[in-house]
Amino acid sequence: MILYLEYAKKLCDKFISFDIEQIPRDLNTQADAFASLGTNFTPAVFNKIPIVHILEPAIIKPEQASPVNTDNDSWTKPYYDWFLRGILPQGRHEARAFKIRASSYFIINNTLFKRSQAGPYLRCLEPHEAKQWGMDIVGKFPVAPGQKVFMLAMTDYFSKWIEANSFRQVTEQEVISFIRTNIICRWIEELPLVLWADRTTPKTSTGHTSHFLVYGYEAVILAEVYVPTSRYSLNNIEANTNLMRDNLVLIEELRDSTKVRMGSYQQTVAKSYNKNVKIIVFREGDLVLRKVFPNKKEKSAGKLAPAWEGPYLIDSIVGQGAYMLQTLQGEMIPRSWNVTHLKLFHI
Repeated sequence: MILYLEYAKKLCDKFISFDIEQIPRDLNTQADAFASLGTNFTPAVFNKIPIVHILEPAIIKPEQASPVNTDNDSWTKPYYDWFLRGILPQGRHEARAFKIRASSYFIINNTLFKRSQAGPYLRCLEPHEAKQWGMDIVGKFPVAPGQKVFMLAMTDYFSKWIEANSFRQVTEQEVISFIRTNIICRWIEELPLVLWADRTTPKTSTGHTSHFLVYGYEAVILAEVYVPTSRYSLNNIEANTNLMRDNLVLIEELRDSTKVRMGSYQQTVAKSYNKNVKIIVFREGDLVLRKVFPNKKEKSAGKLAPAWEGPYLIDSIVGQGAYMLQTLQGEMIPRSWNVTHLKLFHI
């Protein structure tokens, strides 16, 4: 934000004069809709939302790409030799096999990328580039439970994974213990078991396991091997092969029905969540009270200060749940007010 501020100040010198205006909430509905985009989707529709990671301020101009310098032992060197210099590995069969592999790679600004099946381009890294961590110590914060006032955070530059914890004081021993517990020994033993349990457990929203929806058949868990069930002990290779073929034929239809089930489940959850929601609508001419915000309360009034002020008249409806107010003397109140800050005044 500091860079944006400095750039804005430089632009100000190029104008004779300028004005800064705050956009009223009722005129900023489009930006508000984008800000709450996730809540505006129909539950039964599952579309992909593209996510763009902004790694640096947009005002920074990219530097001129420097020539590529790769070590002779680097796994990326054959690709750079082929794309930039037209050099193929020696041997007819080796060159042909390499060209097939290289069809999934390309170079942008002297940087090697690979096309992934999921869509995004994958940047090709050297082994040392994928093993970098950043560490930050932040504080002092307001005292938290346990007299903790500092935060130690570490970030994996490759995966963007963040580990953080709070401390009373950050000493050498605290840092060593944090790295050993959260970085070196992070979920080494528990993670495979947790993932396997999650993938083989039926979900309420889908009615199936994640493994079944991906591969078209249920996984055989270790408990069925140690204590044989009928599905495991009475099955044979031929019957199992035929069953897997049938499941693969029906998997697309099953996924479609699962998508419908998920939409119905989300609607049920939303209905249960919203059953206690009371919709409040005011009409023009209604008398309402306006909530008194903490910065507007009289300091000398203490706890007995009134929480509402007014009454005011509803002058007009400017948006969904937004109203313009005026005093009983006809004086307009600046900006619009949301329904959450108003309540009906009863005479």
